[in-house]
Amino acid sequence: MVRYLFIIITLLFASVSEAQVKPPEILTDYLSVYYLSNGSINALINDYSYEGDSLAIFAITGIQHGSATFSDSIIFYYPPVNVSMYKTDVIHYIIKDFTTGLYSEPGDVIVDIERLDCDYLDRNNIHPLIQSVSNQFKVLNCYVWNEPRVGMEVPAGSGKSTILNSALWVTGLDPNGYLHTACERDRIGASFYASTMSFDFWNGPVVDEGFYNLDYLIKNNVVWKINLEDIVEHQQHYADPGYIIPGSISKWPVSGDSTYTGLAEVLAPFKDINLDGMYNPSEGDYPDIKGHQAIYSICNDDYNDHTESGGRKLGIEIHSLAYVYDCPNDSAFNNTIFIHYDVINRSDTNYQKVYIGNYTNFGNGYPADDMIGCDTLHNSFYAYNSDNFDDTTSIYYPGYGASPPAQGVIILNRKMDHFIFARDHVFPPVNDTIHYSAPWFDHEYYNIMQSIWSDSVALTYGGNGYNTGEATNYAFAGDPVNNLGWTHNNSGIPAGNMHGIGSCGPFELNSKDTLTIELAYVFARDYNGTNLSSVDLMKERIERIQWFYDNDSTPCSTPWSGLGKIKSLPQTITINPNPVNNVLNVSSSGQTKELKYFLFDISGRMIRSGSIEPNGSINCSSLIKGIYLICFRSEGQIYNLKFVKQ
Repeated sequence: MVRYLFIIITLLFASVSEAQVKPPEILTDYLSVYYLSNGSINALINDYSYEGDSLAIFAITGIQHGSATFSDSIIFYYPPVNVSMYKTDVIHYIIKDFTTGLYSEPGDVIVDIERLDCDYLDRNNIHPLIQSVSNQFKVLNCYVWNEPRVGMEVPAGSGKSTILNSALWVTGLDPNGYLHTACERDRIGASFYASTMSFDFWNGPVVDEGFYNLDYLIKNNVVWKINLEDIVEHQQHYADPGYIIPGSISKWPVSGDSTYTGLAEVLAPFKDINLDGMYNPSEGDYPDIKGHQAIYSICNDDYNDHTESGGRKLGIEIHSLAYVYDCPNDSAFNNTIFIHYDVINRSDTNYQKVYIGNYTNFGNGYPADDMIGCDTLHNSFYAYNSDNFDDTTSIYYPGYGASPPAQGVIILNRKMDHFIFARDHVFPPVNDTIHYSAPWFDHEYYNIMQSIWSDSVALTYGGNGYNTGEATNYAFAGDPVNNLGWTHNNSGIPAGNMHGIGSCGPFELNSKDTLTIELAYVFARDYNGTNLSSVDLMKERIERIQWFYDNDSTPCSTPWSGLGKIKSLPQTITINPNPVNNVLNVSSSGQTKELKYFLFDISGRMIRSGSIEPNGSINCSSLIKGIYLICFRSEGQIYNLKFVKQ
């Protein structure tokens, strides 16, 4: 009995003593990280011991999505690779009081994962994901939950995609001959230089170096989406009582945060109604855009070291305007999106032998059966299926099935001086059998933009392009439809996972100068044809798109160059009868010179061109029944009219 009583008293004493010595407490901590980069936090700053004892992290007991380690008071966080699925993460951990030996209950670090801001263009048959850096369409870069998880979705709503990602590349030499590169492929750690992140571009404009930090990235992680209808409404009603300026207009990024030094005075373009040099939307000023819908973004290569290309910075600022025209009755424009890049040299360095271009990682439905080619006549490169059935078994890359499409990239405003291809990167980066692997080092990026392989051997005509003949600037410039010339199909290189690099240069890019490149992404699918007839249809659409670009016109009543360029001119050309059987009469009031005309069918293919007198006629008897677009050009003006052939 005495023995049992002693045990009970001992337990009671221990309970009372333990009740007087409380275990340590954890208060919830919050950590913000930039996507695909690591973060750390001193988790003990908010935690405490009731007795003021020293504490340390004892264990991490769980994490929802990423991974974490710890050392003493610091928790190190590593985001998940599939960051686009998650906005937040939670780290559970326990701390220990070294004096009392007691442990806390599990506590939390709430992690906010800051991804790239992004939005979709959604006014035609393509549904592309536009992001706040110059690397476009890649879903893994930003959070798109409850949206189709494809980056270049076409047709809109199909869940199928033609491009995995597409990026701007810029390279050049400084006056001392040192190479500078700003080139990205994946931004997911594919670089030789980085295992968890690989960036050459960051959000925001160039500022003085002391302002570059995580807060700067988060604050400038923005895309600005705007519709032409909002601008027109603003033009008409900005002075009306009670009118509220839409945020897409009032927040247009003409000027940046005044707390930063080294920032350019004017950023985004705008229409200055009263010519005072300031953006005042309340006085009628408005954003100067192209298209019926546009997304604007600003990024730079100056923020930090280049962990994708491994090259030196250029100090450039890139202004991107992705845009689309709402022309549902025109198959070419309804299947095309555009990106305009202004590359501004904000550094004090004058660069020479500069090359600018586009890298596109094609995923034309199921990517393992893709082939690639280029069209030097139309300054474009493209991907197409190797046979007439695109594999549909993949859950990650759903194919198009029968009659698969072709996807093209056009350089609208410049001659494409070089085109070369690459495959997914491998290691070691160079040997005699894998010369066409994607680049690893800065000089390899520079070589590729000059049609030179990674090992400094020039691209040659024929076969796999490696020591096969004379040097050439263009890979696979033949005609795959008619099997003429050098094509991917007769090269001996297997289909699949193709990367295309089209580039222009060399140029000079002096301090404060701007270099511009304008791209069009053209989709074509001949639903009643083959993989190769889709290539033919794509080229017809490319020709049509280029014609309208060269003539500052569109088939939907607006000039290409934007609303600010619209002139208040009367429509002076009419046609009759409409519908027409044999002869289309053209009436022109106020015109004294001959009219040039261009006739397009509903698919966008130009089928005839010619000239007539100001009041003349066009023989339509040979046309098949259907809808046609006829474009007249006279005295610098362009008029687009539709008619029906009975």
